[in-house]
Amino acid sequence: MNNPIQKHLIDSEFTILKTDFQFFKKEFILYLEMDTKGKKQQHRILFKNVSSLFFYAGKESSLKDVAYGEKWILNSFSYYPKGIGTLYHPLIEDYESNANVLIGINQAVYAVETERVFFDSTEIYAST
Repeated sequence: MNNPIQKHLIDSEFTILKTDFQFFKKEFILYLEMDTKGKKQQHRILFKNVSSLFFYAGKESSLKDVAYGEKWILNSFSYYPKGIGTLYHPLIEDYESNANVLIGINQAVYAVETERVFFDSTEIYAST
């Protein structure tokens, strides 16, 4: 974890305000808020050229099960330059993904296969 922004994401408490997946733009966006001594700052993490996005919150979980009104806290944010290994989708034959970013939010995990990641306007990761 030699990236100072990744360290900041882990060391600070961020609340997830909103998630947005732009299918045709191939973008996934996390809108965040950080409360520092009573002063709220908003940020965003933008994933560009997303080829896969997996969500897991337990066996047979779905995004429909996420409680609205519940405070979503960013628990972890990890980047794996070579990916985490092959993921398969049971309904899409011959589809494989190698997510390179894992995001922990409350008890759920997002696995994202993406080419570029930006924190606000700063690019923090790019696949080679």
